[in-house]
Amino acid sequence: MAASLTLDIGEDRILLETRSNVYCLDVYLPFLLIQADCVAQFNRRTKVTVVSRSHFTICSNIIML
Repeated sequence: MAASLTLDIGEDRILLETRSNVYCLDVYLPFLLIQADCVAQFNRRTKVTVVSRSHFTICSNIIML
């Protein structure tokens, strides 16, 4: 299922979409991100996506039906 997800990290937003465009999470951030400094990991067991950079971590529970 993780292969059907697309994660884009822009300067001030995080966009997570399914390939079929059925689900979309578009989060505006009140600060700028440098894409090269960010890392994302998806845990299949807990269904949690973690996006992190050097100073903080953003967690999001993603439940795919």
